[in-house]
Amino acid sequence: MALDTVGNSIQQATQIRLTAQPKGFRDTVGGTDRNDFYRFRVSQRRSFNLVLQGLSANANVQLLSRDGNLLQASANPGTQNETIFRALNAGVFYIRVRGQKAETRYNLRLSAVPDQAGETLANARDLGVLGTVTATDWLGNSDPDDFYRFQVTEAVGVNLLLDGLSNTGSNINSDLQLLDSLGGLIQASATVGNAAESIQTTLAVGTYYARVLFSGTAEWGSNYRLQISTTASSPNPLPRPPAALPNSVNLRPVIEGFSEPTHITNAGDGSDRLFVVQKGGTIQILKNGAALPTAFLDIGDRLINEGEQGLLSVAFPQNYETTGDFYVYYTNTNGDNVVSRFQTSANADRAIASSEQIVLTIPHPIETNHNGGQLTFGADGYLYIATGDGGGSGDPANNAQNPRSLLGKILRLDVGSAGVATYTVPSSNPFVGSQDPTDLYRDEIWALGLRNPWRISFDRLTQDLYIADVGQNAFEEVNFQPASSSGGENYGWKILEASTRYNNSTASTEGLVLPVAEYPHAQGRSITGGYVYRGSDPTLQGIYFYGDFVNGKLWGLRREGNLWENKLLLDSAYGISTFGEDEAGNLYVADYFGGGIYQLSSST
Repeated sequence: MALDTVGNSIQQATQIRLTAQPKGFRDTVGGTDRNDFYRFRVSQRRSFNLVLQGLSANANVQLLSRDGNLLQASANPGTQNETIFRALNAGVFYIRVRGQKAETRYNLRLSAVPDQAGETLANARDLGVLGTVTATDWLGNSDPDDFYRFQVTEAVGVNLLLDGLSNTGSNINSDLQLLDSLGGLIQASATVGNAAESIQTTLAVGTYYARVLFSGTAEWGSNYRLQISTTASSPNPLPRPPAALPNSVNLRPVIEGFSEPTHITNAGDGSDRLFVVQKGGTIQILKNGAALPTAFLDIGDRLINEGEQGLLSVAFPQNYETTGDFYVYYTNTNGDNVVSRFQTSANADRAIASSEQIVLTIPHPIETNHNGGQLTFGADGYLYIATGDGGGSGDPANNAQNPRSLLGKILRLDVGSAGVATYTVPSSNPFVGSQDPTDLYRDEIWALGLRNPWRISFDRLTQDLYIADVGQNAFEEVNFQPASSSGGENYGWKILEASTRYNNSTASTEGLVLPVAEYPHAQGRSITGGYVYRGSDPTLQGIYFYGDFVNGKLWGLRREGNLWENKLLLDSAYGISTFGEDEAGNLYVADYFGGGIYQLSSST
């Protein structure tokens, strides 16, 4: 019979001392000895890490307060490892191991690491006026975010270097971000694994934050060193983008009078027409600067126009000029999301409403919001479909991470091959055939982990894909998929909201793709994605423009290699519901509330 060396009640709890280095405690539990109790004290705020492993039968673990109240529990079935990761303030705590089967063996590994850096902007560690400073700390599942605040008193080049990451035999990964005074992302570096991360840029006078994020599957986390310094004496600065973002842009009025515009696009047929989608069910043509009096398409009789429901986008394939086929995305009278094909009549300015052929219906049975709704064709000729997570606060059905759901995804379909009535799945999709041998994922899925992608677009020059995803309570984000991608990216929702764990999720972040830009709800509350400018104005060339539906702000984002530069360019009075692109690469903005269409231009 195994010896019982641990107390069986709070009063008899075995006293232990925790340190920053993991300690192991072994015993048995179960039978007449169903509870083992450990008592420990924390003298200052620490990151607490607990793993119950080596189980010979099912057992669970709990963290209790000094009064014996439950603080957190882990209850995985069977002999799976049990984990508890959290921050603890100074005080006395208890650990309770519970089991039923007699002589269930277990190994309890524990650590408590001092937490010196703040976990939010509000309690960020203050580094003072920037000169040269080095900070060391620890990062892990119980402390996934560290924030540092510093001041810049004159315009200067700045180096941020994150190194010294330790690898304890598990997957360690930490990312580095530079934030503005409100927490908006300026630049990010995300080197895979435990390699050093660096950011070099130029900062104006102001307050800034450095953020260190933990990801990966490591149980215990990692020590790190963060160095921040000016670059005046640096002999080999990292290359910067060749052109800076402009200080501002303008929106020039084009036309008014539209009703709840949700999408603007062109047909790519050489006609130079713009097609303006209205949520109530019509598509209007803007031709030679004027709206035609008769709608191109009117399907208001077969959809719901309430809240976020309605007619949401239209897309024209590359062969539209010869086939006359085009595609729309709308919410039908049952509340489901529908992708349909329509045919243009002999009059190129009129479609045939009765020609509808439903390509795909995506059930959306419970909530009315988060329908996504963007259709766009890639250079590969396939139709890309952005869907919302099905609505409700916090994705209650977990659709975005569910591999069998088409909600909270980007789908990729072949709708144009000869003899295809609805669609087929391209063989190059990431979860087809041998790439998903257990058929865990729906074959239609191209990417997952999205909340409500409100506008995706391809850069017409590079074919990189930009995805603007509306946030929950804290952040809005821009995600990026390079043209070289073979698909399968997971953008994190609802494990992450932007680059921050959502609702204290403890799920693994391994393999999740972080956004290239994000902003907190202090700066806006509902992102609207746009396009990379490829028109004739050299001062705007290569900038991805996006805005906020709630407060009308408009940003520019530019990529140069692995560096990203982000800047607020305009604070408008419009409800920016969509951007649009004409055949020449000029960009447009729609005001949802006022019904106006505006052309984006430089301010010089």
